[in-house]
Amino acid sequence: MRIKQLSAYLANQIAAGEVIERPASVLKELLENSLDAGANYIELDIEKGGLKQLRVTDNGAGIHKDDLLLAVSPHATSKLQAPEDLFNIHTLGFRGEALASIGSVARLQLFSCQDSSVGAWQINVAGYGDSQVMPTAHPVGTTVLVQDLFFNTPARRKFLRSDKTEFNQLEEIFRRIVLSHYEVGFLFKHNQRQLYQLPAVQNTLAQEKRIAKIFGSNFLQHALQIEFAIPGIKFWGWVGEAKYTRSQADLQYIYLNGRIIRDKLVNHALRSAYEDKLYPGRYPLFLLYLEIEPSKVDVNVHPTKHEVRFHDSRLVHDFLSQSVREALAKSASQSSETHTQAAGNFNPQVSQIYNQFYEYVNKPSLQISEQAKALYQTPKQAVIEPLGVLHNKYWLAQHPKGLLLVDIRQALFLLNQQLYTQADAIVKPLLIPVTLTLTEPQIRILEPYQVLLQELGVGLSLLSHNQILLRTVPNFFSKVNASQFLTCLLEELTLINREDYQAADLVPSITKAGSQAAEVSQLDAQVLLAQLEQFQCQNNKVYTIIEPETLAKMLR
Repeated sequence: MRIKQLSAYLANQIAAGEVIERPASVLKELLENSLDAGANYIELDIEKGGLKQLRVTDNGAGIHKDDLLLAVSPHATSKLQAPEDLFNIHTLGFRGEALASIGSVARLQLFSCQDSSVGAWQINVAGYGDSQVMPTAHPVGTTVLVQDLFFNTPARRKFLRSDKTEFNQLEEIFRRIVLSHYEVGFLFKHNQRQLYQLPAVQNTLAQEKRIAKIFGSNFLQHALQIEFAIPGIKFWGWVGEAKYTRSQADLQYIYLNGRIIRDKLVNHALRSAYEDKLYPGRYPLFLLYLEIEPSKVDVNVHPTKHEVRFHDSRLVHDFLSQSVREALAKSASQSSETHTQAAGNFNPQVSQIYNQFYEYVNKPSLQISEQAKALYQTPKQAVIEPLGVLHNKYWLAQHPKGLLLVDIRQALFLLNQQLYTQADAIVKPLLIPVTLTLTEPQIRILEPYQVLLQELGVGLSLLSHNQILLRTVPNFFSKVNASQFLTCLLEELTLINREDYQAADLVPSITKAGSQAAEVSQLDAQVLLAQLEQFQCQNNKVYTIIEPETLAKMLR
């Protein structure tokens, strides 16, 4: 087959395949254009997760009448003038292909005004064909209206998810943008409902309020504010304490010169700072800003600009890792005295606890496995001596055979799952109902599950657009921290991501959240394990005994 030159229409659709994956991709490009135009106020109006309509209006510099046709043409931009500019990028966008790509797969309308005395103009694009510039009415600034995304590429549209899923992706793009441009005010509507109204930040208090809107009200209480600088690099923001983690890496934002990035080198640097401080499967929270001279970094290495290339990658890696490691170490040293005192707060009635347990496991009515009896049936004079609770998660005890290590959270999780099926009355009203302030995305996660959660013992009432009242929990739960319980529950519900969920699908989420939020003190772990054996849910991940010989090898 002979070689042919691709038509402009087909070339634009191929380019759109790299840049425009879903409505969230469109929103990212339009918001970056508005910010590059110098806007200090941006409105977003979205319908049906962006599949039907996505409108972005700003009060930026606007587009000249004679440039409107160029604005929707491929590889046309005002952000680069010479080849050397490519290696000194100061803007979020620079390739000049966003509007052309969007116009090739959607119905695009562009309204803009540079000077109110000259008037406003508009241009319409729908996949292909000639476009004409027409007069219109519009204040100074620009509005981009995108409708019927992928209307002319049905194969691409089939790969899109539900309106809810697509909206979640849109909201995530919005959340990332608003935390990199505090000087800009935002209004966000979805299906005619106002979700966010964020005024431009004027002071530290307003900045903290915006962060709380996105990360939750507890983040700054458990975060360490950092600021480090070396010649050519500045690094500042907030890193979550090692004990304040999540089950997924969704609240990890790092910006390079105002652009959010997901760079392998940067991620590795931050992971290495936390590597010896986190439980397996837990992820830290951080909101960090990296400022480097644009000439020292190449942002033109990935179509979405998420990955970058540093001229001195080793310097950047070590600087980031050491900065975060230093902040965490300083925080740990300040609280070490408190932790030492807590670790030494043992139950003075050790023998009484052990004797009660010894009698408990030998009751004939209990069907406890031989394995459990072998673990605990030692002579009464060989007392299991509690050593304390480690990191609010592990129960340590001196056992005749070595060091007994019990994973309290895992034990509670297994036990709670059994008790859910055995309990008659599953509701325990809280003595004092707890009012909690959540972010609007968290409220929207909870709303669809509210009725089923009520049936399963978790009584929630919505007080306002961002406040919720926790009235009841399952009656077999240990004493729980209400705020932590809801936080963990939200994390677990986010992972379900299904439209056809049933009550049974929520049981693991509730039991895991309850076990994670239990307030652990000097627990009687022996009785807890005996209860597990009673329900025949043996699990070798709950406890282990480290023999003295093994300890000796570990310490050599």
